[in-house]
This record gives sequence, structure tokens and C-alpha cells, in this order.
Amino acid sequence: MTDANAVSQEVDQAGILVPPNGPPAEGAPGGAPVPADPNAGQQQQLAQVVPYQSTFYNGHLPAPTGEVDQFINRTVSTVGLKDQAEACFNFLNEPTSSDLRDLNGDNTIFTAIIAVPGTQKVKVIYGMGRGTTQIGQVSPVANKMLALFGEGGANLGTPQVIVLPDDIRAKYEVRCLTDAVILMAFQGGNQAVDQPVARANAVTNKHNIMCIAPIPAYLVFDGFETDLDASMVYERLMDIHDKTLMIEHALEFIKACMVGGWRNDDVKPFIPHNEFYGMVHSTARLWANSGFAVITPYGPVGQQQQ
Repeated sequence: MTDANAVSQEVDQAGILVPPNGPPAEGAPGGAPVPADPNAGQQQQLAQVVPYQSTFYNGHLPAPTGEVDQFINRTVSTVGLKDQAEACFNFLNEPTSSDLRDLNGDNTIFTAIIAVPGTQKVKVIYGMGRGTTQIGQVSPVANKMLALFGEGGANLGTPQVIVLPDDIRAKYEVRCLTDAVILMAFQGGNQAVDQPVARANAVTNKHNIMCIAPIPAYLVFDGFETDLDASMVYERLMDIHDKTLMIEHALEFIKACMVGGWRNDDVKPFIPHNEFYGMVHSTARLWANSGFAVITPYGPVGQQQQ
């Protein structure tokens, strides 16, 4: 006689007892193994982040050595410097909703890079502002972007100043190298850090960029003393894992600066030679004196704030 409370069991075709609720799921104890995914290896490889292998950059960022970059380093954290660069990029990247005059009321030492015409170097600029004029007067720096560059301080005094065109944040389609082309050139073993990677007539890739690229100051502290090779800055940027829009734009800008042999009709990543190297008007120098004293502890205004 069969016990009514007994659990009936079935036997499959292979003579193996089958649990009352059916066979175990694939991969469960006692169940069949999960079928191998033929794409698992490829997916795993894609999921892994391959670190960038540098050619010129040794993995050690430059330490601040001057009064300005040391002041920045001790007053703002690395995270804060990146946040400042993000804010500056977002501000410049929205020409229809932001006014350059707002820079005059902000004491943040925003840092950016611009291309040095006729070279593969970039110049670090900081403390940007906008030239203004009084009603009924004419100013040679009105509506221009003004910026400091180079070192300054208690011993050196006010840094140098550069006057940039008011459309420097306008975006233009510029020839930019691809990462693959750069990698091939760097791994070839014959590429010098201060030489162009390719000539403009051989570059077909293009990207919309501004002629100014905000960048975290800690990446370019050595740029407060000297202009930097674009290839070196490229590798420092490539070493960053979190590629935000600010970092991506800086990379595309740098990849345009690594192009040489620009032709007359090419859209270039730098301002005209005469504007870059031209004599600076005394009005701009007065702006630099007052502005530097406000954003740093060097100068009469800064000393009063201490």
C-alpha cells in the first residue's frame, strides 16, 4: 500500500531520480553546467581598462616650484583644481548663456592652455578676465579676454599678460590627430617630444574645438615657468581615467597642437601670430597689476586681505 504522505519520485530516461519540482537549474548544485558563452572572453577584455603606455611622461606630475603655483597648490586640493577646470570649461563652452564679464568678479585662479603659433607647444594662462571701458571712452582691450602667464610674486612682481581675441571660445572644425596615429608615431621610436606628429595635409580627422582649453593646474605646474610640449601634456591627459567633457576637449585641443605644417587656408588651433606676439597695451598691464593683487596674496590688495 502506498503511503499518501510519501513524495512520489520520477526517474528520467537515464535512470536518475528527478526531484518533485523538476530538475535543478543550469549552474545550480546537481544541475547541468551552464553552457560556455563564446563571447565571454571578448566581453571580459572589453571590460578591462587598459592603462595608457607613456612614451615621454614618466608618471610623475611636476611639483610646483614658483610662488604662484605653490600658492595654488597649498590653497586648493587636487579635486578642487579639477572642479575649477570643469567650471571654467562649462562657462566658456556656453557662449550664448555666459558673459565673459563675469570673470572679472570671480577671484578663482582658473587655468587653461593656448597654442603657441608656429610650434608644438602650449602656454599656460590663468586668472582670466574681460577688458572693459568707461562710457564715452575707447579702450584697446575692450571686449578682449585678458590673462596672466608666467610666474610672479613678492620678488618677481606681476606676471606677464596676454590679450586674446573675444572669439577665442568660438568653436571651429580643426584638424586633429587620432589616438591611433599618435600611438603609431610614438611607438615607432623616432618621434621627438617637441616635433609635430604629422603635417596638416596628412590629417583628415577633424573636431570642433575652442582655441582655449581649461585644464587642472596640477597637470601643468611646470607651465608656470615655461611653455610645454603638446606631446607631454597629451600623455598626462591620457593618464587620467575619468575622461570628462573638459578632459576630452583638452585632449582634442592638444591633438590639434601636435599637427605641424599648417597651410594658409587651414583652420588653426592658435590665434594669429601678430595678436599672440604683439606689444601689450599699458591698459592691459594695469589690469594685470590690479588683478594679480586680488587673486593672490602678492600686492597691496592681497596683503590687506591676509
